[in-house]
Amino acid sequence: MLTLSFPRRALVTGLLLALLGAAGSAALRAQAVSKVSRASKMSAAPRAPLTPKGRKVTVSMDSYSDITATGIRTLLGNVRIISGATLMRTALAQYNYNTNVAVAPGKIQIEDERNTLVGNSGTAFYQTRDAIIRGAVKIVVRPKAGSAAAPEGSVRREFKDPVMVFCDRVDYNWRTRIAVATGNLTLKQNTSDGITRTATAKKLIFYAREERLLLQGDVNAVDSKGQKLKGPEATAIIREGAEEFRMERGANAEILIEDEDEPDAPTLPAAPTQSVPPLILPPVSPAAPAVPGPAPVVPGP
Repeated sequence: MLTLSFPRRALVTGLLLALLGAAGSAALRAQAVSKVSRASKMSAAPRAPLTPKGRKVTVSMDSYSDITATGIRTLLGNVRIISGATLMRTALAQYNYNTNVAVAPGKIQIEDERNTLVGNSGTAFYQTRDAIIRGAVKIVVRPKAGSAAAPEGSVRREFKDPVMVFCDRVDYNWRTRIAVATGNLTLKQNTSDGITRTATAKKLIFYAREERLLLQGDVNAVDSKGQKLKGPEATAIIREGAEEFRMERGANAEILIEDEDEPDAPTLPAAPTQSVPPLILPPVSPAAPAVPGPAPVVPGP
């Protein structure tokens, strides 16, 4: 017979561990029962509807045709697609519900509270909030209203009217409010003092949130007074309190200076039309023709 011998201390320790294990198991069983009870109560209670995450895009049109196989819906007539504060208008668009891309093969206009972009065709990517507009593009930039107390001649007063940009293509992100214009680029602006400014460049970047215009590549500017400015890059900041216009890296300017008024020179008398007066001869009385030879003698009585 095999007899196992344990010290008293070991026996006490084993007994305590057994008791603790039993107590722990009971606690775990009670906790599990409590969870099941709570779960059953939650399943019995009505659940709130799940709200899908993401941004809402609202689409309206006169009519549409849905091609479910490709996920493309053709929108016809008075098409309006609203994403946040940005509105797209066109007469015809194809919206892909799988990629969230809208293609407008005809005239398109995208606008928000500060900018309006118009072109012959365009594509809007609603996932990234990008837009590409092509063909006879016109951009109207409306600076923030400035202080009416701004000093005369300040950039704030000069840039208070809308700035118009004409180009072949513009890439615009309506989340960052950044537009990049390229191709036959021309910028025009009518100032409050009646001067029209025109500038050409290879590229223009408009940072709407910063109210900053950046012209890049062979910049040429001229105003209606004939003053010219030329350089590789120009920056115009139209934010109130930080107004600035600068051209760096080899700028050239041609400034028109008006001379002071001088007294008029005395007017000389007009030269006569004829330097010699005409010769006027007295009239000649008719005379009897002369008879050759001695005069005839008339006899007396």
